[in-house]
Amino acid sequence: MTLKTLGDAALLRARILAILEMASPEPDASVRKRMLTFVVAGAGFAGVETIGAINDLVHEALRYYPQLAPQEARVVLIHPGEVVLPELGEPLGRYAQQKLASRGVEIRPGTKVTSYIDSLVAVSSGEAVPAATLVWTAG
Repeated sequence: MTLKTLGDAALLRARILAILEMASPEPDASVRKRMLTFVVAGAGFAGVETIGAINDLVHEALRYYPQLAPQEARVVLIHPGEVVLPELGEPLGRYAQQKLASRGVEIRPGTKVTSYIDSLVAVSSGEAVPAATLVWTAG
């Protein structure tokens, strides 16, 4: 998904809630893990705001899905730079990273998305992140 309009944001919210609905009765833990992993590519203003909103929405909504454990949800921010929010400078970017990490967001600095095939996000570090949702906020 891209995130460029208010409509895109509404679709993303609806998608996240639909995923929680589908993941709740899913008996296969590996399928549930992929469904509950949300990746955002790009850590400028749009990416950081999006990852924070996804993290908040997922964790607040989980209380309505008792079959899902909070630790099953995974929120990953992939960014080619060393710090998020490069527009604000390194000190504020590091502060934002600390705040996101303290809220459970995984941050992958110095990493780029290289492909997304069959719900698998391949990144430049060689890792593959199984994720049903990839949001593109990078340039």
